[in-house]
Order: sequence, then C-alpha cells, then structure tokens
Amino acid sequence: MAGRPVLELGAYGNISAKQVSEGAWRAVAWQRHPTTGERRQVRASSNTEAKAKAALKSKMDARVKTPTSIGTPALSRMSTVAQLIELYIAELDDTDLASATVTRYTRTARFQILPAIGQRRLHELTQGTFAKLILDEHKKSPSEAKLIRAVSGNLMTLALRHDAVASNTAVNAAGHLPKVEKADPETLTPDTAEQMFDLLIAAKDRSRPGPNSRKGSTDLIDVLSLQLALGARVSEVAAIQVQDIDWTAEPPVITIHQAVSIQGPRGRKLGARKYEIPGFYFVQPYTKAKDVRRVVLDDFAIEILRRRVDTPGTGGLIFYAATGAPLNLANLRRSMRAALAGSEVEFASTHSMRRSIASEVGHHPEFGPEAAQKLLGHGQLSTTIRSYISRDVSVSDVRKVSAKFGRRVL
Repeated sequence: MAGRPVLELGAYGNISAKQVSEGAWRAVAWQRHPTTGERRQVRASSNTEAKAKAALKSKMDARVKTPTSIGTPALSRMSTVAQLIELYIAELDDTDLASATVTRYTRTARFQILPAIGQRRLHELTQGTFAKLILDEHKKSPSEAKLIRAVSGNLMTLALRHDAVASNTAVNAAGHLPKVEKADPETLTPDTAEQMFDLLIAAKDRSRPGPNSRKGSTDLIDVLSLQLALGARVSEVAAIQVQDIDWTAEPPVITIHQAVSIQGPRGRKLGARKYEIPGFYFVQPYTKAKDVRRVVLDDFAIEILRRRVDTPGTGGLIFYAATGAPLNLANLRRSMRAALAGSEVEFASTHSMRRSIASEVGHHPEFGPEAAQKLLGHGQLSTTIRSYISRDVSVSDVRKVSAKFGRRVL
C-alpha cells in the first residue's frame, strides 16, 4: 500500500477505473477510515465507467456519513439527545458529586432538556439550539436557566469524549445572561419572630395525624428556634446528634459538621452500583460548604437540646421521624407554609432564620458582618452581605462635617 494515493474523508481525487469485461467497469480508490485512520481500498462496479465512478463516490460518502463511522458503540453523531441523556445520568452515579447535586442535574436533564430537544440528533445540535432553550427558561426562572446551561455543557462534553460531535455547542450558547437584581432579603425581627412562633404554637394546638401532628409541630418549632440560635441551615440542625454537644464546656458548645440530604433518583450510593431506596433523607458527613463550626449555645438552645437528648433517634439524632430516621425536610417546610399562610410573616421560610440572625449580628455594633459570616459558615464575606444581611438605610449623624459646607448659605 506504500506510495498509493489515499483519499481523506470524502475527497474524490485519485479514482481509477478500468474495464474488466464486456459491459463491466470497476472503479477503485484508497480511503482513510475516519475513526481508526486505517487505509482501505474501496471498489464499485457498473456497466459504464461513469456509473462505476459515481457508485464509488456514493460508497465513499456513505462510509463517512454512516452512524458507526464517527463515535463509539455507545454514542455516535446519529444518536439522539435522549440517548445522550441516559448515558449522562448513568455516569453521574460514578462521580463524587453530592447526592443533592446529582438529583438536580438528573431532574434538569430529564424534565427540562429531554422534552425540549430529546429527539434531535447530535449532529443537528447548534449553539442556537441551546441558546433558545436557555433564554426561554431565563424568562421564567434565571436560576433554572443557569442550571440548564451547566447540564447542557456537561452533556456536550460527554458527547465530545465519544467523538460524537465536533465541538461543544452548548458553551457560551446564550452569551451573557441578563443579571437579575436580588431583592433585599426579608428577615424577621425579634418581634415578628415572636409573632411567627405564636402562629406555629396555635397550629400545634390544631394538630392532626401526619406531618402536622403534635410531634411534627414541636419538631418544626424546635428546629426553627435552633436555627435562630446557631445560624445553621435547616439541613444542619436536622443532622445534630447527641455526640455533637459538648456539655463539659462552659457554656456548652455544639459542633456543626454534617447535614441531612435527600437521596437521588437512584438512591444514596453505598458502593459500586449499590443504592438505598431513593427519595429518603440521610445524614451526609459534611455540610453544604464542607466546613466545621463550633457554636456557643444560648440558654433557650440549651433548654431545647436537654429536653431532646434523652430520647434520640437512629445514630443519636436529636430530630427524627417516627422510624428513627432523619426528618423529612419537605414535610417540615410544608407544615410551616400552612401555619403562616395569610399572615404578616407568610414570607418566612426555614432559610429566613439564617437571614434573620445574620442581620441582627451584622448590624450589631459589637459584632458586624464578619461575625455573621463566621456564624453562617460562608467562604466569602460578600455572600453574607449581599444575600443575608438586610440593608440598613439609616445613616450616621455627619452634621459636624456637612455643616462646614453651609457657611456661605448662613
């Protein structure tokens, strides 16, 4: 084969043809295989020279365009986005991403991207395809649009690994997304917090079987109270265990180092391809920020914890469901919304507790934003100031300075 002309991906030069018998012509050329690079001889026959060469060109085109000529057995340029999504979800199981992240990515792929472009073939995808998908969602939910952009990029990266596409058309598909101004965080003051707890206690008196039972209402009140005392996320408070409390310290101290998380659509990963039942909550051995915080306990926090440490759930959990397993946080939030519906504090959520204590600490002259940042466990002070501490519109009395500019008027 050395020295013979080789055709590259559909080039038509160097085709030779000869008559092999009466009314029979054969056209021959060499072509490099688009995947392996191997040189192969391509032949085609017909009853005239022109027809033989035309048949050869068609055969060479087919070798380039066939679904198996580019890609892998798992994925090719003719595969659909639906096939790509299923492969992507299967590979998510083998990553070290948090269970909640896997759940979000899976839901975005299946319920946002799949219905919109699931039947498109990979070679048909363009930047415009993803730009429309992202920008349409941005009108409804900017946060979901960002998630779609991230998952779309992940999908195309996977397709690239399989040589099923030539480039990642999801990258920068929608350009710079318009910035959405965040509203000033709504927070509770000590007075409105008391109003909220009055409503929750009244709901407790109306308790009925299920998540709104007397136990469920008591759990909700205690969880929110500890959030205000510790500045912790609801998932962190729900993961507190008896062994996390140091009663020997004066005053007692609690270590926040883990959180409750929901298992993904295939369950929590226990090992290679092994999962627990999906949809249930479990204690993960780290917080959202993967930090550890030691917080001094207030008197009302000590009272709540002392009441609960004698009857722990599975693993020493302070808060637990009837089975001893971690609380269902969705039920907790649902009960809170029902109790506060139609009231002046209807805006309050479990996350409002962190914002409320952060605002009080951040505006306190003895502490300030830096103390609030440490209490919340944020890596960046800007996050605490921008999203957690309510804006203080009062201005310092600067009349001693401003008066200097009024001499000409006076």
